[in-house]
This record gives sequence, C-alpha cells and structure tokens, in this order.
Amino acid sequence: MKLLALLIAIDLVTVHGPNGQIVYVNPNLISNVRQPAGLDSGHWTRGTRCLILMADGRIITVSETCAEVLSRVEAAR
Repeated sequence: MKLLALLIAIDLVTVHGPNGQIVYVNPNLISNVRQPAGLDSGHWTRGTRCLILMADGRIITVSETCAEVLSRVEAAR
C-alpha cells in the first residue's frame, strides 16, 4: 500500500522581537494586534512597538509597528 503525504502550506509572517530575534508567526492564529500601554513603567521590554495577541492567549512583543504587522499579515493571506 502506497502512503501519500499531505503537505499543508502555511505562510508565516516574519517579525522581530524587541531584542532583534526573528519570530515567525502563523497569521491564522492572530486574534488582535495593539500598541502597548505602559512603556514608561517598564512593563514591556524596551523596543516593543506592537503586541500580537494570539488565539491561544500568548502575547508576542515585536519591534515593528502595528501597521507594519497588519500589512505583513494581509500580504500572507
């Protein structure tokens, strides 16, 4: 019996964490993006410009603006 492999292609969005690390995000799992509040209080890492809220409750902090993130998400869809 011959087994067939089903490959599912997912276009990941590439963003950068506040410290410069590359982060790959599945755009289908993003529930919201927003600008961080409390940057002066030190709650978020220096260099954070946008928060990506994921469907599983995780928050990804990135150095790109939210407009840049949304643009990349739209391009991946």
